[in-house]
Amino acid sequence: MRPLRRAVLPLTAQILFTLAQLSVTIAGSATLHPDEWGRFALLLSVFFIAMSLVRGFSSVPVLVFLSGDEHQARDAKRASSVVGLIVAIPTSTAVAVTGVLLGAPGLGALLGASMLTYTLYDCARAVELAAGRFGRIVLSDGVVLILLSTASVFSFLPGAAPSIVLPLAMVVAYASGASVLAVGHRAQSPWTLRMFVAEYRADMPFLALDGVLLASVLGSFVIVIGAASSLTQAGAFRTCLALLIGPLQAVQNSLSPLAIRSLRQSAKAHGESPDGDTRRGTLRQPALFVTAGLASGAVYGLIVSVVAMAVVAEIELPIVESALPYAFAGAVLVSALWASSIFSSFMRYRRPNSELTAVRLVTLVASLSAFTALTVLLHAELSAALLVGSIPLVLIPATHVLARWRPVSRVFSPPPSPRTILSASS
Repeated sequence: MRPLRRAVLPLTAQILFTLAQLSVTIAGSATLHPDEWGRFALLLSVFFIAMSLVRGFSSVPVLVFLSGDEHQARDAKRASSVVGLIVAIPTSTAVAVTGVLLGAPGLGALLGASMLTYTLYDCARAVELAAGRFGRIVLSDGVVLILLSTASVFSFLPGAAPSIVLPLAMVVAYASGASVLAVGHRAQSPWTLRMFVAEYRADMPFLALDGVLLASVLGSFVIVIGAASSLTQAGAFRTCLALLIGPLQAVQNSLSPLAIRSLRQSAKAHGESPDGDTRRGTLRQPALFVTAGLASGAVYGLIVSVVAMAVVAEIELPIVESALPYAFAGAVLVSALWASSIFSSFMRYRRPNSELTAVRLVTLVASLSAFTALTVLLHAELSAALLVGSIPLVLIPATHVLARWRPVSRVFSPPPSPRTILSASS
């Protein structure tokens, strides 16, 4: 029961966060023309891919290397946020330019602006996750949900422009969420920007690229569907991910910080007591996480497909009907992605980041190649192609773990002091 109680708050926070994103999806897909929603969906995919790059330089190092260390995570918050904003400025410009290329300059500009506020929100949220203060996250995510759901209701009013109302609400909501987390719990010994960069400069490029590659999977699937089929089907798949698969992702994402913390603590313990760091003993933990994730994903996909089919048979819901064909395959796909991230987190302390990034790149290329070949060349059903595209996401990382396992090599130490950095640089 204790692990279940520990998961209640992070699960609640992730459900609130998912509902906030879901409200935007429901409002956009219901109020916009299918082609317009497809364009919005493509821009959202670009937004989250770009945001994953920002996170790799700012919040991900905090989550990966400071999870479970409340004081260090809090001390790194300001430096993490500054680094995030530095990276977010050019990437937000890229999102705005993409909007111009897609014929939606206003939407692109507002999504680019929301990336800046999302960066502050994400960095603050990562610190709370690493510190284990999930109650504060529940509060901030609740604020974001209220603001986004309110804006979604307004987008249904006559004369409203959803393509402006929704991204503008994202700007305000994420800024408000960051403001909530800015109150209280001051840092005891704030890291300087130089300290943060000196500690993680060898990790950040690979964490950023790894995050981009991971986020690119779902976004790239949306883009390939839009290019190979139609913007309407791309929007339907995006709707499926948010509406039908959203609850599954909420559970997986809420468990990810707990899984990362468990993997880090295990690696740290083995690093301090290397005698017990054996292949068979250490592989049990990630194998259990992955097996449970894949099994629950498949079961969830079957259940949501049956339930959604029954609902559509009784009530005419076009938004559910359009997303229904992708439900089971989408559940398997996101579970495979979660399994891939578990393997990567396990190996983060055992192999160089460059190697893990190469594995991620090969995995993504293999997955997208299989999916594209089936949809473009063989004209297979999209759901079947999605299932085939899920296989490399698990098979390649699992093979890498078995073939390249080695004892813990990551050194768990506090960051250097400013004086140490200045002495080294001189």
